[in-house]
Amino acid sequence: MFVNPHIYPTDPQFVRLLDEPQRQRIVGLGFSKDGTLFFEIPYCAISGVGAGIIRDYARKRFYKFFCSTESVIAGLTDDQLRVVIDHEAHEIADAIAAATDSKPGSAFTTLESEAERHVPEFRELSKRYGEDIVSGSVAKVAQIAAAFPIVPRYISLFWLLVFVTSNYKQFESYAQQMPEAMLASSQRARQQEFLNLVWKEYGSRVPMEHFKELYIAAVSSNAKADA
Repeated sequence: MFVNPHIYPTDPQFVRLLDEPQRQRIVGLGFSKDGTLFFEIPYCAISGVGAGIIRDYARKRFYKFFCSTESVIAGLTDDQLRVVIDHEAHEIADAIAAATDSKPGSAFTTLESEAERHVPEFRELSKRYGEDIVSGSVAKVAQIAAAFPIVPRYISLFWLLVFVTSNYKQFESYAQQMPEAMLASSQRARQQEFLNLVWKEYGSRVPMEHFKELYIAAVSSNAKADA
């Protein structure tokens, strides 16, 4: 998959909250993760829709999030959107489980491994909604998202992290306290690995004013927890 680092964003101004009617539509169709932040961005982070958690180690808080490429949510039928929100709710649950796993491991995986991980879930989705609806929803998301520039997921996640931590007072009601397992050295190492990859991807263009603060927070959290 070809990506062009020169089109990567260099500040968080492109991030915006999903408009209220679309957010209410998602909730009304059965999205089950209360206290989730909904974002929309003018980039395709590989799949066009993603969800998980944002970790703020400076404040030892985390946030559940759901992020879509612009126009994706509005472009889906209700049946297609139900498939998407069911899948993304599952992704949030998986992200929380992974973030409280004490086993050493990488913060990242390959596209092949991700596809393999999703096979059992997509089988269940096909049983629940019908194979045609599931395959149609995947195809429609891809079609809409293809109109936007591609960035790796960790790049979009970095800017969501910057956006939330820069405006943390606005999002206090969404913040959840990190459990001890999320503060474990293995988990903080994953956060540092994530930030190291952002550094490597940007090279000399790394947004230092944002990056340095976030990296120090992860390292400082490490020192305090291990003291």
